[in-house]
Amino acid sequence: MKLFLFFLGLLLISCTEKIKPEIEKPIQPGNPSEEIDTTRKTLADIFTSEVYNYYDAKIPSAEDYSNIIYINPNYSGESDGSFERPYRTLNHAPQRTNTAYLIKRGTSYTVTTGHYEFKVGNILIGTYGEGDRPAIKASGRGGLVFSGGNIVVRDIVVSYIQFGKMNEHEPGGTAFNVKMSSSWVWSRNVRFIGCEVSGASRNGIFIQQLDLSADNNIEIAYCHIHRVNQKWTPTTDQTVASGDGIQITTFRGKYHIHNSIVDRSDTGNKFSIIVNPHHNGVHSVDGIIENCQLYGPMPVPDGGAILYFGNVIGGNKNNHHTIIIRNNYMSGSSYDGTRYTGTAVYSNSSKFQIYKNVITNVANPLRLGNEAFGKNEVFDNEIIPL
Repeated sequence: MKLFLFFLGLLLISCTEKIKPEIEKPIQPGNPSEEIDTTRKTLADIFTSEVYNYYDAKIPSAEDYSNIIYINPNYSGESDGSFERPYRTLNHAPQRTNTAYLIKRGTSYTVTTGHYEFKVGNILIGTYGEGDRPAIKASGRGGLVFSGGNIVVRDIVVSYIQFGKMNEHEPGGTAFNVKMSSSWVWSRNVRFIGCEVSGASRNGIFIQQLDLSADNNIEIAYCHIHRVNQKWTPTTDQTVASGDGIQITTFRGKYHIHNSIVDRSDTGNKFSIIVNPHHNGVHSVDGIIENCQLYGPMPVPDGGAILYFGNVIGGNKNNHHTIIIRNNYMSGSSYDGTRYTGTAVYSNSSKFQIYKNVITNVANPLRLGNEAFGKNEVFDNEIIPL
């Protein structure tokens, strides 16, 4: 009988492992062999509850911090930051490391001064209660600036977020399910997940690595970036209106942009995404852009492209800018119905693979140079001529 139970146990373990769901396996960015959906999407289409729940389980929440401070703009009594006696704004709360600052859902307050700077790291800005995401509004220049590292901002609406200009060598953190007009990043290792970026006068997301002593890893996923470069007019050139959807510059390490929408179709000049790596030639840069919907800028007055890539200047065969561009829908924008976005992909990178993309409404789909470091590969793209 014991022997029978032993073999029965082994059988149950074997069956359990075969049917065990792969809950630890990340949601895949998509299969490049799948047919590309060219239907114009919104954030709600790509950032589904399934995707939210997956990342929600992995991104820190209030329970992961030693201290919790509550914020309720509608509270009118004396405050100490407790649940019963919350502070009215983040500005009133003390700055403490290893702390979760929770703003009550369904509330809002307006910032009338400049950006509010957190000088401590290892903190979370999140929410509690029920209702819509709380909003920090700005009557002028207003937003959140983080000098420390390991920051999580989640489930709020805020005008602006800046990560780590004072401590650019530290890991920056994560913006999750945040609606904002723009974000500027100086620290390393920042992720934007499920964010809407809209209304920027210049760049939607700007990333510049000031400290090149270590690799940087950037992820932008399930985001919708649109209505940027809002200083543009049909006669305003790049000296005045120089905003991109995403700009990554002076960079070493890896970047991964996937399952996102970057839409430049309402303004001209510049690019949907531009990556210009560092110029010292001693570090490599590797990027993947996949499963995105990318809409290029209008062609006046300074033209522009959907994707632009620079090379690692001064590099050699061991120091390169390698790019994989796959399974994207890239559509140019028109002006007066006769002129279109100049180029889908303008690349001077060291090595690239461009495959299984749908490209339409561009005057010159691919402008590809620099084969000094090996054969570049372009195949299985559907290019629809004007």
